[in-house]
Amino acid sequence: MNKNVKINNPMKVITGPDTRWSYANVWEPKSINGGTPKYSVSLIIPKSDTKTIAKIEAAIEAAYKEGEAKLKGNGKSVPALSVIRTPLRDGDMDRPDDPAYANAYFVNANATSAPGIVDADRNPILTRSEVYSGMYGRASISFYAFNSSSNKGIACGLNNLVTVSLLVVRQVLSLISHLMKMTISLINGGGNYEMLQTILVVVLLAIWLLFSVVSLITAIQNLINDHKREIREQESAKRDLEYHEARMKVYEKTN
Repeated sequence: MNKNVKINNPMKVITGPDTRWSYANVWEPKSINGGTPKYSVSLIIPKSDTKTIAKIEAAIEAAYKEGEAKLKGNGKSVPALSVIRTPLRDGDMDRPDDPAYANAYFVNANATSAPGIVDADRNPILTRSEVYSGMYGRASISFYAFNSSSNKGIACGLNNLVTVSLLVVRQVLSLISHLMKMTISLINGGGNYEMLQTILVVVLLAIWLLFSVVSLITAIQNLINDHKREIREQESAKRDLEYHEARMKVYEKTN
């Protein structure tokens, strides 16, 4: 076998760049309801990103088929995919009061080990303030079957995160720089260069100030929203667990 041949993992998905990161606990693991501390993020995927949604649905199906033995356990048969817990959820149905989840699907991904976090140029990000809830980026995730304490389903593991927001900022600044050079060249021969440079510097500083203010406001809003969402997530996780445990008990009695 050729060692250079890349083996495709049908249970692995890399989301599109329009994926929004919510509940981004990617620097320190957190415990929910006394469980094992994990790194986690809620990936909000717009319904218009049909390509990513289709890949996730195919990966869930692949994880189900690969994990049939685990899902069967000591039971008489493998439970149908439709009756077990799956990670792809509809934001309009499950988060109707949260505008961030409107017209979108979402997947809650987690891992016991820290995910790799890089920028658009694949450079590692080490500054925590550069990664926060509410930003956009790609996510590398994997799906797998689980069977624990009569709770069966498909879960989503978090591998890596790639930011795209910083790339957009750099492109905007690059464009501004390019326009400055074009302006200087266009007025060549009779313009007041000192005045022009002063105006352009002021404009550039104003744009930088605008970005800073927007970032600060966004960060404050994200802190407030994350606290509220974390409470709702804990309550929802508890309700979901109780509901699925009850469903599995009914299923096991009938089989």
